[in-house]
Amino acid sequence: MSAASPAPTRSPPIRLEEVTAKPTRLVAGLMTGTSMDGLDIALCRIDAGVPRRVELVASASEPFPEDLRRALLPQGALTVAEAARLSRRLGLWYAEATARLAETH
Repeated sequence: MSAASPAPTRSPPIRLEEVTAKPTRLVAGLMTGTSMDGLDIALCRIDAGVPRRVELVASASEPFPEDLRRALLPQGALTVAEAARLSRRLGLWYAEATARLAETH
């Protein structure tokens, strides 16, 4: 297993009311498939007007790091702690991949 990634910097929480009040929102849609080959990301700008306007700003496919891919493959039952650690690791990787795309656009 590789060394732990440094802790990500955290932004302050954003309240739903703040998000819905914005005239334009930048959102990311993420999807992985059963093939376990990687993560597809779509970065979209959504204008709140009527009709609502959606623009694809950028997209990317990020291959899974091999060690993470192996950890996600079925290997029998996991303990709750193991499942929680794996879920956190996957979520952090999703966040890192999304941040890389957002930084370039």
